[in-house]
Amino acid sequence: EWIPISGRARVFSYTNVHHPAIPQIAVDVPYSVVVVEFDDAPGARLISNLLGARPEQLRIDMPLELVWDEPAVGVVLPRLRPLA
Repeated sequence: EWIPISGRARVFSYTNVHHPAIPQIAVDVPYSVVVVEFDDAPGARLISNLLGARPEQLRIDMPLELVWDEPAVGVVLPRLRPLA
């Protein structure tokens, strides 16, 4: 069953990417990929990119929030950013 959640999450794990997997994303390096666990959905985890923070700012248990990012027209992705 699908239930709505707040989108608040905490960093469970992460990695910082320094070498682009494909040439088209070379301008985005370095970037962070995070595994988060949602505050109001224990055990539910999501893997996505972190927006709005430098890789050296990341830490385990860091509070984040889910945002819907549109990197290209018609492409909407769930991303995460530091909780304001």
